[in-house]
Amino acid sequence: MSALEKNAAALDAFISGSVIADHRDLEPYIKPEEAAKIRSAADYVSEIIQRMESGQKLVGLSTPWRSLYGKVLFKPHELSVWTGYKGHAKTMVLSQCMCNGMSLGQKALVISPEFRPPTIIERKLRQCSTSENQSLKFVRQWAEWARGRLWFYDHQGSVNAKYVLAAIRYAQDKFGITQVVVDSLMKMGIATSADGYDKQKWFVDLLQSIAHDTGVHIHLVAHARKANSDSEMPGIHDVKGTSEICDMAENVYVVWTNKRKLDEIEGGNFKHADEPDVILKVEAQRNVEWRGSVALWMHRPSFQFVDHPNNAPQIYLSDDFVEF
Repeated sequence: MSALEKNAAALDAFISGSVIADHRDLEPYIKPEEAAKIRSAADYVSEIIQRMESGQKLVGLSTPWRSLYGKVLFKPHELSVWTGYKGHAKTMVLSQCMCNGMSLGQKALVISPEFRPPTIIERKLRQCSTSENQSLKFVRQWAEWARGRLWFYDHQGSVNAKYVLAAIRYAQDKFGITQVVVDSLMKMGIATSADGYDKQKWFVDLLQSIAHDTGVHIHLVAHARKANSDSEMPGIHDVKGTSEICDMAENVYVVWTNKRKLDEIEGGNFKHADEPDVILKVEAQRNVEWRGSVALWMHRPSFQFVDHPNNAPQIYLSDDFVEF
């Protein structure tokens, strides 16, 4: 039993109020009212005025890394696909992005049928504190800080895709969610073989529609196909399933871990120790011209990634946290 589970009482209030349970009636959110989609052009002008007044061409959540400032934004009304080989840190990188967003006032919903909420919370505690071990005081403070910032759809194992879609609409309507993580496509009860291509297209198309309709930014994790070797970074056409998954998304990010370096260090060989641990590649971005890659190094005590080996991880919450 983990330390977090031993001290579960400190998080009971947070989890009980931050979980969308399977038994909740999501039926009204499966089919939204089409009439609500008919709006005047004037309804959208305030968004344009806001951009003009702020001097920004685009609005959205920035990444935690200075090397990507002004280059990557998780913008409202968009769908992003995160791909890479299984076990190559996609979930860890995306989790850090959500910690950063929560610190900036974003509200996140995590739909991860592979992991129970306490397991995900353990990772976020480590990333927010920058420490492998946290005090009970910190855990309690984190629970208060995360209340109103983080929710979970509590389901383990394959899930009916239509209820995932309904849960996103429900969470946005009830809690004002701004960022949604769906991890991963293979857990949505849809085959990733040719037999399931039409259903994959249907699901991703509806994810994009929900993002457009509600203003949330949806992050969809989709694994890359197994390769003969994971020494080379996969590309946009290596996503497991139909090629239209990436075609329908506004943004596509590839995460690749330098397994050779990690294996060598584990064996006592430090020849490539200065090489980055992870490469984050921006394969596609609509409305933004920049494409490219950034090198990231893992700060192991915190499970955070930094964009220079000498950079310190960011403390998102300290033991001295007080919220008024």
